[in-house]
Formats: sequence, C-alpha cells, structure tokens
Amino acid sequence: MLYHIRGKFDAAHALMLPYESKCRYLHGHTYRVSITLEVNDQDVFDGKLNMGIDFARIKGVLDAVLAVRDHALFLSNAGKVEFFGEREPQPGWRLTQGEPTAEYLAQDIYKALACEMGQLSKEGPEIILVAVTLGETDDQGVTYYPNVAFGIASLEQVVAGAQSK
Repeated sequence: MLYHIRGKFDAAHALMLPYESKCRYLHGHTYRVSITLEVNDQDVFDGKLNMGIDFARIKGVLDAVLAVRDHALFLSNAGKVEFFGEREPQPGWRLTQGEPTAEYLAQDIYKALACEMGQLSKEGPEIILVAVTLGETDDQGVTYYPNVAFGIASLEQVVAGAQSK
C-alpha cells in the first residue's frame, strides 16, 4: 500500500550557475514536500487496526526533518564566498557540496527521512521511502527516487549510503 504525506518549509538559497540567471541572487521559496511511502505489511487488513502506519507518527518525522531546514540559508562554498567572503558560517546556514538546487534538497531530505524510516521499521511493519517530491513553486518541482537498474533501491542501501556520509 502506498501512503502520501505532505509538509512545507521556508528557506533561501542562491545558485552560482555558470550562466546568467536570476537564481544567482539570494532568494527564497516556500518549499512544498510530499513523500511517498510503501508498507509491505500483509496484516494491514487484519480485522482489528486495518492500518499499516499511523499518519500522525510519519507526519511528526517529516515535520522534524523539515524543521531543521526551515528558515535556513542554503549556500555552496562558492555562494558563501560570493555573498559573505571568508566570514564563518552562522547558525541557520547550511553549506552544501555543490549548488543547493531543488534536486540537491530533495535528495538531502530523502536521505534524512530514509534513516528515520529505518528506525520506525524496527518498531513495526517495514516502511519503504519510495520518493520525495520538492516543489519550489506551485508549478515546478522535482521528484527524487533512487533507482538501481530501473528498480527502487532497498531501504538498507539508502540507509547505508546516508550513514556513510
């Protein structure tokens, strides 16, 4: 069974692109996040709970992951130097490896959530994080779903990759 949970956060970034773009200037978005989860629990329809996951529990995990990113300033090292010189990073700054694009942020959120879903799976049915969709506006966004040979990566692969960083 597939589940969908949504959240949002506000953050700023600038992209040091190799061409002229208005994205080069500091600007912000209200990012809209939607996650897709799969529960392979044959006991969902057990005649008792008839529930694979508790929406409130998953929403709490998503909200906690997004809270760390809320009102943050995402900058690459090049962006930091461009706007702030050699000044030490301040609370709320999140320096990224490469440019903090929508693609980067979606993957970053996916990795954080994958670790959390691994923990929740130890307490109940296995929860597979299928995808994270991140919208910069109502009209555009990106969906990150890691795939291996055209298939969804196992939760163990994602968690192992996230923990090795």
